[in-house]
Amino acid sequence: MLSNLQYCIVKTEKIFYNIKGKFAAQSCRIKGEIYMKLIIGIVNSDDSSYLISEITRASFQATKLSTSGGFLKAGNVTVLVGVEDDKVDDVISIFSDCCSRRTQMVPTTPPFIGEGFVSTAPVEITIGGATIFVVDVDKFIKL
Repeated sequence: MLSNLQYCIVKTEKIFYNIKGKFAAQSCRIKGEIYMKLIIGIVNSDDSSYLISEITRASFQATKLSTSGGFLKAGNVTVLVGVEDDKVDDVISIFSDCCSRRTQMVPTTPPFIGEGFVSTAPVEITIGGATIFVVDVDKFIKL
């Protein structure tokens, strides 16, 4: 078991080093194993259909979860994509192309004051874009 130490890769601050301290490629393989990453992307519901179609067109597989939250309690979609380590930038590029930031006018809820309502002006907010998390996967099993 100790002889395998020379093949062990240690992740330190996004740079990969082997046990002997020499630089190792980020998309390295250990005895046939492939490093996998899970990309978790939270996107606006309006962008999700185009994003999913582009991810599948690029031969990746994705899982779509409907979620809500944030300032407007608006519908969001959480997209899960499991990829090999060297394909992470390709998937993030697809997110970037499909999920643009834009502004939208949103009516505000007028406060109730006594016997009437006070009229308020709509507020301009920024929507769209994506929040992306990339995490290491200890084990990837496809049944």
